[in-house]
Amino acid sequence: MSIFNPLLFNSWKFWLGIVLIGVLSLFVVRYFVVETRGAKTKEELITNYILAIRQEDTNQIVSLTPRSHVVSQSELHDILVKTGGKKLERVQVSSLPSESPQLEIVKLSGAFAKNGEWLEFTDLLYLQRINQRWYLLLGRDKNGLPVDAPSLEFD
Repeated sequence: MSIFNPLLFNSWKFWLGIVLIGVLSLFVVRYFVVETRGAKTKEELITNYILAIRQEDTNQIVSLTPRSHVVSQSELHDILVKTGGKKLERVQVSSLPSESPQLEIVKLSGAFAKNGEWLEFTDLLYLQRINQRWYLLLGRDKNGLPVDAPSLEFD
């Protein structure tokens, strides 16, 4: 039997195999080749972070971190509670000096209403540029090494 047998191309098994190979190829390209985490610019990363807080979307926050990092649910919950979540308002962004063009420290300041009063917060974000994309450094890397996660301070 030749591999170029015309009867082979009429077989449903052949076409099913072609479809499965195509779907698998799309998955591999999407997951391993096209990076969907982080952001193209640090401005886009910060905007997406603030939006994720306002939407209380912890999955979106995780999508801003590198694949090499693991962020605990309690850490994500703390971020939402300490920044006011959906009530977050009056956000100001300022960059702090950094020793490397690949690392950036960003200070977020803002306020949110709780029990009839305004609470202010300051959030330090640590950003890193990896392969032309910017990422938020939270949690731990998968080797268990701690990352300097943003700290929150209340006035």
